[in-house]
Amino acid sequence: MKLIALGGLVGFMVLCGLSGGAPRAQGLPPRYDTNGLCFRTANSIDGFSPDSVTSCLATQSNAYNRVRRAWDSILPALSDDCDAQTRATGKQDYVALENCLKVQISQNAPPPLVPLTKRRSPAQDDPGKDDFGTGDTSKDDMGQH
Repeated sequence: MKLIALGGLVGFMVLCGLSGGAPRAQGLPPRYDTNGLCFRTANSIDGFSPDSVTSCLATQSNAYNRVRRAWDSILPALSDDCDAQTRATGKQDYVALENCLKVQISQNAPPPLVPLTKRRSPAQDDPGKDDFGTGDTSKDDMGQH
């Protein structure tokens, strides 16, 4: 009986969004208050700058669109972590979310399936020079004369 009650409580918490993080909408990144962010940013000691608001809103909109296009292909654990990190800063900023996702994806990328080839040295490109550029090519593959 206690197990059923506990399961009902957990289901209620998830349904009401009380589980900690913001609920993840399928196919959509989290909604941030970009208007508030941009208006706060544009309000400086020198006064309010409408150009700053316009620029900020355009930057946020572009970042949101880039994140939205990639959102479904990002592992939920990574996107949820970046959302939590972005919200923890107190700024709901799509540029910060996008940067976090780029870092998370690059750090969690699998190793390449094909080993990367080593760059050739200039000596390898010039058959008249050995690895040290001395021109002594009389050695065989084992370093023997």
